[in-house]
Amino acid sequence: MPSADTLSQEKLRSIEQAATEAATSPPSTEPAFLEARQSADETMKRVREKCERVGASVESLSATVQRSGTTIRYEGAMSEAAAKELFGLPAAPTAEQERQQALMLQLRQLRNRFVHLQTETPPQTLAFRELLARVISQPVLPDWMRPVLKEDQRGQSDVALDEMFDRIDPMLSSGKYSEVDAILTAMPVEGPSLTLMMGLLSITRPAAQHLPSRQRFFDRVYRLCRAMRRDADSLLGGLR
Repeated sequence: MPSADTLSQEKLRSIEQAATEAATSPPSTEPAFLEARQSADETMKRVREKCERVGASVESLSATVQRSGTTIRYEGAMSEAAAKELFGLPAAPTAEQERQQALMLQLRQLRNRFVHLQTETPPQTLAFRELLARVISQPVLPDWMRPVLKEDQRGQSDVALDEMFDRIDPMLSSGKYSEVDAILTAMPVEGPSLTLMMGLLSITRPAAQHLPSRQRFFDRVYRLCRAMRRDADSLLGGLR
């Protein structure tokens, strides 16, 4: 009776043989196959770019297109940090992230308490409640923006832009303009790179008429450019 090791080796040889036969067989000229082949080539290009972007080596990258589907095969080496970047493995929160999370929890608790306050109160308490309501109602950046800003601060603006575009584009496509407008309101201009802020202006430009806070964000970025002694009109003229 063959051992588990023998079966594993036989299975591996079978897979290798099937892959070799698929790779050496003449390519089909069917339109569906050609489209699948083009899609596989584009996918491999994106995989290679993402691997190289995070410092992962690509020793072998191939695609096998068959009627049953497309199989992408990757061989290479990567660090733990690169694996986290590629596959979204959760990283331990930093002290600043824990502080922000604790602050958000406190704000939510305050908001819940404020909503349930129904009793009459003296004028000074009413004034405090109005002030508290304004503070609590201030938009805050969504949680997914934290790693975007972190990548940007590390000098990985391309990675940060890709993630931001991947998040905001579906929101705009589905008409979630209020959520995008809240991001424009809460987005700081001191800290993020000019590249990231210009990217936010770029992706929101087609929907500008639905985003009342976009003009104010543009003005903030414009003033920042002037303060940095950059040519604000040349940099931002096409993003107004």
